[in-house]
Amino acid sequence: FLRFLKSYVMAGTQPDKRLLLGILLQTLPRFHSNDFLACISLVPGHVQDAPYVEKELGTIYDLENYLSCGRFVQFWEVWNQSKSLPAASPSFESQVRAGILIVVSSTLEKVPVAKMAAYLGVNSDQLQSTLTEAASIAGEAVSIVSCDAETVTFAKSIFNAPESDSNQQPLRFSDIVSIVS
Repeated sequence: FLRFLKSYVMAGTQPDKRLLLGILLQTLPRFHSNDFLACISLVPGHVQDAPYVEKELGTIYDLENYLSCGRFVQFWEVWNQSKSLPAASPSFESQVRAGILIVVSSTLEKVPVAKMAAYLGVNSDQLQSTLTEAASIAGEAVSIVSCDAETVTFAKSIFNAPESDSNQQPLRFSDIVSIVS
């Protein structure tokens, strides 16, 4: 993708709209990396502001922002309304769900089923099969311990279940007040 976009920058020409938007869409599933920023930085400002891509590019920016900020429910709402964007690859939604699952499992140890279904953009009755598919795409980055009727539980890690250092002294209220005042 980067080499393709760089060739347009070097030639000084404008890339085809469907190709440009398609490339940017394909970077969204890896929102937890810098793929989108690397690609969009190669698109000159005059192309980004061009009327022929301005609306669709704004939508892709919004989608990337929702994913990067952990606003997964809003991502799915906007994605489902994005009829003006070119068709994404058949595995696009599955790959986005895998990326979301990686982020959620590395941040939270337990998630209510209803919230997890909303994060993944599916109904609660579809959650089990969606989790299985997303976890297989994510590979070793995700380890689901259980998924019962109420909670999805991921394997503990230092990130999703931090433990305090046993050498820490508890703070007393009088100590905090003396610092603040």
